[in-house]
Amino acid sequence: MSRTAALLKELDVVTTGDDQLLFLGDGCYQLSRCAVKGKVFASEADMTARGLTYSDSSLNIESLTDEQWTALIAAADKTVSW
Repeated sequence: MSRTAALLKELDVVTTGDDQLLFLGDGCYQLSRCAVKGKVFASEADMTARGLTYSDSSLNIESLTDEQWTALIAAADKTVSW
């Protein structure tokens, strides 16, 4: 199993429906490969820079501006990055 596949599997194990997940940078490439619980966000700037769009409603991804994702992180009780 690749490192990326292992990380995506780990996300599924450690997240709950109450979690909010933000994909940044090259992590945006993994959005179509993950099936995680919780609300999923992606950086609009990072998606655009990589030529990515996720209009598939089954993915339920909300794209955020830099200001919006900064506010999302600031409002969170806890954050984990990896």
